Amino acid sequence: MTTQHYATWADAFTDTTRGYHHPHFVRAETTPAGGIDFEFSPFDGTEPEPAMPEVPTDTIPHGSPDREFLVRMYRAARERWEEARTVVTEPETCARYLTLAGQVLADRALTTDVIDRGTEWEPRSYTWECRGCPGLGDGFQYLADAERDANAHAEACRGIPVP
Repeated sequence: MTTQHYATWADAFTDTTRGYHHPHFVRAETTPAGGIDFEFSPFDGTEPEPAMPEVPTDTIPHGSPDREFLVRMYRAARERWEEARTVVTEPETCARYLTLAGQVLADRALTTDVIDRGTEWEPRSYTWECRGCPGLGDGFQYLADAERDANAHAEACRGIPVP
C-alpha cells in the first residue's frame, strides 16, 4: 500500500473530494492564517445556482473534514455566482424618438431614447433620456408605457444641448 504525500492539506482535500467538485472549481490554496481560498473559472451569472451534489455518506461521511471542504467550496462558488449575477450590464436602447428641435433643425442626434436599465430583479427597469434637454423619464414597468411617455416628451421638446 502506497501513502500519498501532498504539499498542503488543501491539496489532500482537493484529491479526496475530486468527484464532487463544482464545475468551475480550479484549485484550493491554504492561506497564511490557516484558512482556505478557492479559485474558480469565471462565472457569468447565467449558470444554475451552485448547489452541493448528493454525496454518499459511505464515500464522504457527514462531519468529516472532506465534507466540510466541499461545503466551503460550494459556499464560495455560490458567492462568486451571486457576484456575477449582480454585475451591472450596459443599458439597452429599445426605442428612439426624434425631438421637435431635432425635426426643425434636421439634427438626428436630438432624440429621446427609451432605455432598459434593469435586471430580472428590477420591476421598473424602463426609462427614457432626452439628448436635447436634461429630461429623464420615471421608471416604468412596461416598455409600452416608457415608449408612450418618451414619444410625448419628444413631440414637445425644443431643447438643444449647450456645447
